[in-house]
Amino acid sequence: MASTEVMRKEQNLPQSMRGRPVVMPLVDIFENDDEYMINTDLPGISADNLNVSLDRGELTVEGICPDEPDTSEALVREYRPRDYRRTFLVPDTIQADGISANLDDGVLTIRIPKAAAVKPRRIEIKVD
Repeated sequence: MASTEVMRKEQNLPQSMRGRPVVMPLVDIFENDDEYMINTDLPGISADNLNVSLDRGELTVEGICPDEPDTSEALVREYRPRDYRRTFLVPDTIQADGISANLDDGVLTIRIPKAAAVKPRRIEIKVD
């Protein structure tokens, strides 16, 4: 895997232990000289029900949608609560202890800084 790639990992998603579907959330992945950034859509998920982990080069995002209270009988139900899970392969040229995650209005932004050794740098030219 090239050091400039954050790749999604295809996976077979099982039913959650709660008997509801588990889906891969939609993402946008960006890269600049300093970091990778992953924006993940997680509607209905709060920070308390969200887990982001890094283990052996795999970054995993898991979100559990809370149950809706049954206060009335549904006449039409086109949307059902679902849980989310997605795993990404990350290169070993990242700064793992600098990874950060922020949840804002249902969008999780994960910033993955690159290690200093792989960042482009300008080389000063000296004149004799």
